[in-house]
Amino acid sequence: MGAPADENRLLEDYKSSGSRESLLALLVAHQDRVYNVCFQVLGRAEDAEDASQETLLKLAEGARSATDADALAGWIYRVSLRAALDLWRRRETARHHEKRSAMNRPSSVPFDDPERRALFEAMERLADGDRTLVMQHYFEKISLEELGARRGLSAVAIWKRIDRARETLKRALLGAGFVAASARLADALESAVPAAAPASLVGEAIVGKILAGGMAVGATKSSIIPAVVVAMLLLFAISTGGYVALRSRGCVTPPAPGQAATTKSQPVPAPAPHGTPANSESTVRKSPDSKEALLQTLARYQSWYDEYKRLLTQPIPADDPMHHIRLRYEGFKQFTEARARIFEDPQTFLDFVRDPANETLVVSGMVGDLLNKNKQVLDGWFIDRQYYKEFPPALLDGLITTLRSGSVAVKTGILGFFRNVHDVPADYDALFLDLVDDPNPSVQTTALWALWRGRRLDPSVLEKIRQKADTTFDNSFRDAAVLAIRDSPGPETNQWMLERFENNKDDSLNRVLAHAASKMASIGPADGPLMDRLVKRLVQVINKAEDLYLKDLLNSALMLPPAYSSRVFEFVQFHIANPRLKNGVKQVLEEARAGKATAEELQHLFHRATRD
Repeated sequence: MGAPADENRLLEDYKSSGSRESLLALLVAHQDRVYNVCFQVLGRAEDAEDASQETLLKLAEGARSATDADALAGWIYRVSLRAALDLWRRRETARHHEKRSAMNRPSSVPFDDPERRALFEAMERLADGDRTLVMQHYFEKISLEELGARRGLSAVAIWKRIDRARETLKRALLGAGFVAASARLADALESAVPAAAPASLVGEAIVGKILAGGMAVGATKSSIIPAVVVAMLLLFAISTGGYVALRSRGCVTPPAPGQAATTKSQPVPAPAPHGTPANSESTVRKSPDSKEALLQTLARYQSWYDEYKRLLTQPIPADDPMHHIRLRYEGFKQFTEARARIFEDPQTFLDFVRDPANETLVVSGMVGDLLNKNKQVLDGWFIDRQYYKEFPPALLDGLITTLRSGSVAVKTGILGFFRNVHDVPADYDALFLDLVDDPNPSVQTTALWALWRGRRLDPSVLEKIRQKADTTFDNSFRDAAVLAIRDSPGPETNQWMLERFENNKDDSLNRVLAHAASKMASIGPADGPLMDRLVKRLVQVINKAEDLYLKDLLNSALMLPPAYSSRVFEFVQFHIANPRLKNGVKQVLEEARAGKATAEELQHLFHRATRD
């Protein structure tokens, strides 16, 4: 209960209506808070106003995702601080010749610029709750008693939390070499003077910008359903590098009621030669009964999916944790003829996808189930690489048209399919990038998957994804963004990834960040200082990790050149209790000390030593 009642009311009004009036009221209510943070960092009114505008343009998105006004306040402090620091870094070089003592600012934190920047960078690394208390007490001058009353705590308890946060900031300043500043921290914070936003900061112009970008639309009631699809996509990307590969353990495919377990497949048309439309008369010959055959396939898919949903309610076998996921992909065997039938009659399939009665099927992944090339390899299945030119243009263009105006469920289902279609037209990618800003988090995440497709992204696209990853409340988007950025290594993105890994406190995200940072660092010539920081952070995280994430973290370390991965293993070997993992670490170290093994050979050795 940390926020005043009127802040909660304004947030609820906006989330329920999404109206221009409620958005304006929300912006006005928080403009001083945003501006004050930016001013404390930047110390100059013009700069603070620029950073505040950047934050306020994102506030609608933060409000939609916030569970309450307390969470929104924490988001505001974090995003405002990051926006101000980013602006400082961008402008530092451009005006390095200026004397910042002539900034014409009222009292702010009385540190020199390097000290102040170090302080706010340390504050950026605080947990949201601690940062909120520090900023509210020192920068907004809210008393300990009032902060305690909002949270149902005593003033003494609040002070203890603030004091612990101050000690963390002191240690950060000492570590950065600012000994005198660390000794003056308390006085410097106490002397901060709150700054009120200028009257011109919020008005119809900024509201219009937000509404023009589609950012003020409330989430729809179907936004929860696509989260399952998003979670599955993320699971597959981390474990397989982007394509689905599932081992079969003798599971019997669940037949649709009244149907045999398998159906004789029809031949799939070969891809059209390059430059030939895939739906030309030379590649597609629509038979008189093709519509009826396709409708029968769709009806059979509906029956199978109903049975699959029933099986999902049953317990997962203890010896087969992938059971339910495998059931889904075993279902591919029943619908291998669907792709050819849809190619013959795209319009019937598009009508089925657009029918609101079929929304649950679409969001469940039906489009990809029936259109993807699913290839069997030994005893597993995976989605084969496929290209735009293989499909009838009328089919893909029709899906894109539906994507522009469909519901959240339909958008998510279609985007899930497009993540496996390569070499799409530029206007498709432009739409996917626009949908990264969709009001619904599930659409945002699946749009990112469709845009990324395991490829290297342009710098402007990466910048947008990085900014969104830094400000989102949605864990699925954040994790997918880390994986997308991972595939575009370079000095700036490598540094961004390592900084996020060093500052993260979420065990689940550490698993993803460790993998991404290690992969990026392993590409190209080794950067010694960056590698040293990465080794240090991997050791910290592995030594504190729960058993659930330990093997993944060790595998991430093995992506590094052997000289660095062996350093990680040397430091963590005595902290690992799991006998199987301990044995794997021992074998890797013995091989690495011999000095002849490659990173790939060490990875294979560890896999053999630790497999179930």
